[in-house]
Amino acid sequence: MLWHNLDIEPRCSERGTGTDYFGNGYERFFVDEPHQVLSVRASSEVIVSRRMTGPGTPSPAWEQVAQPAGFRPQVVDLDVEQYRVASPAAPMFAAARDYAAPSFPAGRPWLEAVFDLTRR
Repeated sequence: MLWHNLDIEPRCSERGTGTDYFGNGYERFFVDEPHQVLSVRASSEVIVSRRMTGPGTPSPAWEQVAQPAGFRPQVVDLDVEQYRVASPAAPMFAAARDYAAPSFPAGRPWLEAVFDLTRR
């Protein structure tokens, strides 16, 4: 990203930036005055490079990747394991599972499945 800007109306009483748990940057703001409309316009300029992977990129079946330690059996990646179970902040929803299911038929390569899911 070369630059970015947020135009916020009504005017913010407080504004700041930070880094979330995953290392992503974010911007937070507070509007203290009463208002009926909140307008947030984001502008940015980015450099786009060629995608390194695509739906045709060879990858293991999604079932293999979904197993603990994924397709790297020599690695126990506890950081990944935290996302395999429901939590109060991120419960498992049957509707989300049902929506995703058509992208993940048995044996489908995981990259192909993920690209299919993100295109729907």
